[in-house]
Amino acid sequence: MLNLIQTSEGVLLELIVQANSGFFSLRFDSPAKKLRARCKSAAIEGKANNEIIKELKKLFKTEVELIKGIHSKQKTFLIKERKASEIESLLKELI
Repeated sequence: MLNLIQTSEGVLLELIVQANSGFFSLRFDSPAKKLRARCKSAAIEGKANNEIIKELKKLFKTEVELIKGIHSKQKTFLIKERKASEIESLLKELI
């Protein structure tokens, strides 16, 4: 289902981001086979990136870092100090 990659630092999570959507949500995008994150913030000056990091930190209760895609809709986040199985379980409950 999800493309989660375990690293020594945590788990890499790929998202497709849609800014300016009026609310924050995560859902599975079947055609793209990736998670889609909608966020309230505009994609200006890192506002959308910061909102997604904040929401992911709340969801996973750990540090989150954007490591790829700072200016792209397709982004890769590092969910620190977690295992892929933990992340997958949390996401399955959510989506």
